[in-house]
Amino acid sequence: ASDGGLRVIPNAVRYLAISMTFSETRGADLMTAVSEAAMNTLIHAREGRGWICTDANTIQVWIVDHGDGIAMENLPRATLVRGYSTASTLGHGFKMIIGTTDRIHLLTSTFGTTIVIEHLLDPHTAD
Repeated sequence: ASDGGLRVIPNAVRYLAISMTFSETRGADLMTAVSEAAMNTLIHAREGRGWICTDANTIQVWIVDHGDGIAMENLPRATLVRGYSTASTLGHGFKMIIGTTDRIHLLTSTFGTTIVIEHLLDPHTAD
């Protein structure tokens, strides 16, 4: 099993946010979201990969695994209900991700899950 950089990606994102002049609070929020997504990947899929993409105003973090995905019947609870988990964890991860970033894109199937976390330099430009 390989963590594909998932254990180091949160700190890399934090330093990138600082270098792009994100506020300390917004950088910490992004690090929290990425940490939770990476941890969820390692807990549920046991391995995955992460990538960071940027432009002048956005940090986008892609986390991809090839696990079993989130079953469609569990998707609303898994993403929106605090405390719901299919693993022996507290189940606060996705709810925390939603609360600490600007945009989230989620693709899940029986072939794995991809989560894309976007954080904008100016959060007022989010639609």
